[in-house]
Amino acid sequence: MDGYLASSCLQVDVLPAIDVTFTTDTSNMCWPHTFEFVNTTDPSIFTSAEWNTGDGNIFLNTTTHNHDFESPGSYTIGLTLKNAQGCGYSASKEVIAWNPPVAGYIPTPQPTNILNTEITFADASEGDIISWNWNLGGLAGSHQPNPVFEFPSNSGDTYEIQLEVIDAHNCSDIVNGELVINDLLSVYVPNTFTPNGDGVNDVLFVEGADIDPLNFTFMVFDRYGDKIFESRDYTLPWVGDVHGGEYYAPNGAYNWRIIVHSATTGERKELTGVITLAR
Repeated sequence: MDGYLASSCLQVDVLPAIDVTFTTDTSNMCWPHTFEFVNTTDPSIFTSAEWNTGDGNIFLNTTTHNHDFESPGSYTIGLTLKNAQGCGYSASKEVIAWNPPVAGYIPTPQPTNILNTEITFADASEGDIISWNWNLGGLAGSHQPNPVFEFPSNSGDTYEIQLEVIDAHNCSDIVNGELVINDLLSVYVPNTFTPNGDGVNDVLFVEGADIDPLNFTFMVFDRYGDKIFESRDYTLPWVGDVHGGEYYAPNGAYNWRIIVHSATTGERKELTGVITLAR
């Protein structure tokens, strides 16, 4: 039997594998951070692109993708490119969004008053802290984790405290707070005044510290117990008159009573004494 041999020619185009390349703006950064991923592959050798950001999100056919992760962590970034025949090729890189530190501190004692103004600041920050930067009310600074500072004791005040911490990944956080040093409630009334119009010691002012001007009463009584002056205005002096009129009290001793409240603590005090009026 005679045999037959058939043959034909076929041209097969074999496309080269795609060398997938892309860049990231950084491989690690403090969270939150917008990462930038750029496809640097020759665009003429692929027809579609798929980004996988490692957090459950897929993004298609973008040369550059900017991405914010919802939480700190390590993420594998994948880029898959397909050619005209549908063959896919991939590359991946890992990026890290570092968990940032949380700045915090505890001042002791707090609150306090002008008798005890040495304050210890205990660091309560969270994270692998390697650096501390304290601003203690604009009066001093420190790079110690737990500084101790003595604030002025001449009068009460509120001081702005700031702590900045930096961790081992160079991530930072800042916390601001207030430090309260209360005044001590004190009242001073002179024992003599001379309302004779010579410009010296002509009026009687109540002086002191930590006095609440909205909760203040000052009364003056004559020797018979009659009230001849009353003021609820901390800034209003007694000029030696009687019931605010043109008649002036004669020389002599007068009893006074003051009801005051602390502006910082609300503490109430009732004080009495004697003032000598001598023209």
